[in-house]
Amino acid sequence: MEHVENKIFCHINKNANFQIGKTYIFGKKINSFFKFYEEWEPNSTTNEKQLLQEFSTYVRERVFEDVRRENFPKCPSRMKCLWVLPNSQESINYWKLRIPNYLNLVKFKCSGTIHKGDERYLTPMYFNLSLQRSLAMSYWSGIPISNDEKYQEILFVGKATVIEIISLPPVPNLLEPESL
Repeated sequence: MEHVENKIFCHINKNANFQIGKTYIFGKKINSFFKFYEEWEPNSTTNEKQLLQEFSTYVRERVFEDVRRENFPKCPSRMKCLWVLPNSQESINYWKLRIPNYLNLVKFKCSGTIHKGDERYLTPMYFNLSLQRSLAMSYWSGIPISNDEKYQEILFVGKATVIEIISLPPVPNLLEPESL
């Protein structure tokens, strides 16, 4: 955990709801990632693979939040933070490939609290709760798997002012096989 003052971070945005010059407060309300799980209602067209993936992601996030509350209570909650990344082209390029359906890149000037974690600890381990707790301990301890900044995700709570919004051209999702 670290305090930052007027530090520039980037956010790959999936919603068109930020405005240049406007200041936002993060850390008080559930963020849009967790709000999805509060509002998601699978229906008869939801396939089993998607159900398993969403359920596994939710369980992982709950385990990570439980470990944070118990062992690292001063770190920003994944449930209420703004997820940001370093202001570097390497990080932006990496995360554009990992996040589907983004609209733009938002640059924020941030003042508040951050936690830097290695996103590779978040790899889904279906229903292995003991392993998830171990990975969460390493994540919240801030232990990087390597010093490669592109794998760094930053959880931010505090005040953030939008200084720039950049439209990003779509990138094909390289993590899923192409449809025939």
